[in-house]
Amino acid sequence: QNNQLRAYTLKDGLPQSQVNAIVQDDLGYLWIGTQGGGIARFDGKSFTVWNEKKGLGSNYIHALKFDKNKLYIGTRQGLSVYTKNNFEIHKAPRIYDIEIVNQTAFLSTRQGIYQYSDNKVEKLNSNITS
Repeated sequence: QNNQLRAYTLKDGLPQSQVNAIVQDDLGYLWIGTQGGGIARFDGKSFTVWNEKKGLGSNYIHALKFDKNKLYIGTRQGLSVYTKNNFEIHKAPRIYDIEIVNQTAFLSTRQGIYQYSDNKVEKLNSNITS
C-alpha cells in the first residue's frame, strides 16, 4: 500500500480549508490561495501565511500566477503583487484568472479584460473593429 499522499489541514497551519488556487515559484515553494484565509507559502514542512493584516489586498484569493520573481494575486478586491516581501495593491473588479504575456499581466474579470503593466491596472478596450 502506498502511503505517500498526505492531506494538510488547519491543524498543520493552512489558514483556511477552501483552496482556490495553487502555484509553484522558481525556488519550489507552493503558494496557496484560500477562500477567506489569504495566501500561504508551503516549504514542504510548514506554512507561512499572509493576509489583509500583513498587507494583502483581500483574504479571498481567486487566482495566482508567478512570473520573474513576482507573485500575482487575483483577489475579490483586485490585484495584489508580491515582490521582495512587499505587497502592491491595485483596485480592480474581482479577478478570476491571470495570464502573463511579455511581462504584461492580463486579468480576467466579469467586467472584461484588464491589463497590469508599468505598475497600473487598466481596462482593455473591447470595441475592436476590423
